[in-house]
Amino acid sequence: MFRIDVACPRCGGTRVIKYGRTPEGKQRYKCNNKNCKCSTFLLDYSYSGSRPRIEEAIIKMAKNGKEIRKTTMTLGVSTAKVLSTLKKQRLQ
Repeated sequence: MFRIDVACPRCGGTRVIKYGRTPEGKQRYKCNNKNCKCSTFLLDYSYSGSRPRIEEAIIKMAKNGKEIRKTTMTLGVSTAKVLSTLKKQRLQ
């Protein structure tokens, strides 16, 4: 047996518990920090657009003048993910 130290991707806290499995069978975790707004997370996401901080990377690339197509190829996400992130950012 081996132990995997799991930290919350949002707050970095180590007070994490197992919280069931996804339909694909991947382990789901939940942060027990009361001040953290992270509901549940995975260690290995099937779709790279679901990874933590991917939206920040999309916004950063857009501010640096990168094209949408270049952003999708670099980050490995869909064009729809990039466009929806940029639309959300514009509305804020």
